[in-house]
Amino acid sequence: MKKLTNMKAKKAKYRYPILAVLIFTLLLTGCFDFENIYQPYQADPNSYFDVQISAWADSYQGETELPRFGALLPVGWVPQDSIAYFDSTSFFVGTLIYSENLSQLMSAIDPPPENYYWWVAHDTIGIGGSTTYYFDLRIYTDAQTGSFFIDYMLGSEYAGLNYSRSNDHLVIIGEVEGCAPEGILLTNQAEVDSFQVNYPGCSQVAGDVSISGNDISNLNGLVGLTQIGGSLKMENNTALTSLIGVNDLTLIGGSFYFKGNNSVADFSGLNDLIEIERGFYVDSNQLLVDFSGLENLVSVGRSFQVTANPGLESMSGLDNLSFIGESFIIGDYNLGSNPALSSLSGLENLASIGLDFQIHNNNALISIVGIENLSFIGRDLTISNNALTSLTGLDNVTSIGGLLSIGQNDALTSLTGLENLTSIGGYLSIGQNDTLTSLTGLGNLETIGEYLSILSNDALTSLTGLENLTSIGGYLRMSDNNALTSLTGLENLTSIGGYLTMRDNNTLTSLTGLENLTSIGGYLTIDDNNALTSLTGLENITSIGGNLTIDDNNALTSLTGLENLTSIG
Repeated sequence: MKKLTNMKAKKAKYRYPILAVLIFTLLLTGCFDFENIYQPYQADPNSYFDVQISAWADSYQGETELPRFGALLPVGWVPQDSIAYFDSTSFFVGTLIYSENLSQLMSAIDPPPENYYWWVAHDTIGIGGSTTYYFDLRIYTDAQTGSFFIDYMLGSEYAGLNYSRSNDHLVIIGEVEGCAPEGILLTNQAEVDSFQVNYPGCSQVAGDVSISGNDISNLNGLVGLTQIGGSLKMENNTALTSLIGVNDLTLIGGSFYFKGNNSVADFSGLNDLIEIERGFYVDSNQLLVDFSGLENLVSVGRSFQVTANPGLESMSGLDNLSFIGESFIIGDYNLGSNPALSSLSGLENLASIGLDFQIHNNNALISIVGIENLSFIGRDLTISNNALTSLTGLDNVTSIGGLLSIGQNDALTSLTGLENLTSIGGYLSIGQNDTLTSLTGLGNLETIGEYLSILSNDALTSLTGLENLTSIGGYLRMSDNNALTSLTGLENLTSIGGYLTMRDNNTLTSLTGLENLTSIGGYLTIDDNNALTSLTGLENITSIGGNLTIDDNNALTSLTGLENLTSIG
């Protein structure tokens, strides 16, 4: 235990090292990752505690990079303004200095939960080579007491912010409620069986609980455990077939990590669990079929992530889940897909997703029926590389705070299911959906805050479905839609804030459909549309903010349609 000497910091205690879980490699930049984080599990209010951090940096071909470091902290807590860091020989390397601008950028990338904020520091001197760096972070607390979680972030000038993360580091400020604030690590069956002996009368664990051992076959020794103040980590228990034993657990104060439990088919045994206050991560469980056993789970405070579960067939068991505070991720390009998932049945009561809803790489997913009560998506909706034929199930979504991206869904024939969507705060991207014939389903969409991109949809013949769209805040790009013959559907579009590009639409014969468009904020480019014979449809455009380029349209014989254009650039 490290003794702290000032401002009543006498109660700081340290748990075992916490290893970072994310390791990434970029081809043209360096590699950054946490090696160890030693954070006290308990400290005093109106005091401070020190966190010892070691991080690995590997620069690309010896190039130097400017490091970034961040911490997600409770509002009212303040670190020192600068942090000196050293290499493995204890040689002084540089100083990380707080940056208001980077802190704001990080808040945009990963919006902090209520009563938390991002504190981000950087150095103006580049680091190079392959080595480990060491630094101490001193954090000053205020009068708040209770359990708090700190997330840490590494990045660089080239790799960007949020490149590597180490999350859910618990510190208890003030008096401890429950037992084992230092956390409990169970690595074999004997330790599970001895839980009541080693922690007599313990029904509420104040710290984290980690269960990970190849010979752990049952959790019967945990009967009577009702609450976990920190995170529950159940990882790589290859002999475990059932979660019976944690039947009394009602609350997880931190996150629930469920990974590599390859003989567990469902969550039976967690029938009393009502709330996970932070994240829920379900990853790489070979035999997991569904979520049966979680019928009483109502809310997940932060993100819910379901990735790389090859036997997962449905979301059944989540029947009472109504709220996800941050992102809901079902399949991911980097973390893996759920190849047997065929429906989202079981999510009938889900009403709100605070940030992103991502459905990626679920090759058997033919329907998203089951999420009809979902009405709020705070930021982005991304649907890609699934077997969906329509978007039926999203019928009650009226607005999307961020972007809507629909791509590489080879069986998708229509956008039916989006009939009540009226606004998109970010951009709308529809691309590489090989059987999509129309945009029917977007009939009530009125505004797009950023750009509209319709790209490489080989069967798309018209833009029917966009009849109520009146404005696009950014650009409009339509390219490589080989069956698109007209722009019918854009009749009510009056303004484009950015540029307009029409390129490589080989069967497009005219621009009819743009008759009400009066201004283009950026440039206008019309090129390589081999069947285009006229510019009819542009009659009401009076001004173009940038350049006008008309090139390689082999059938175009006149510029009829531009008669009212009075201003370019």
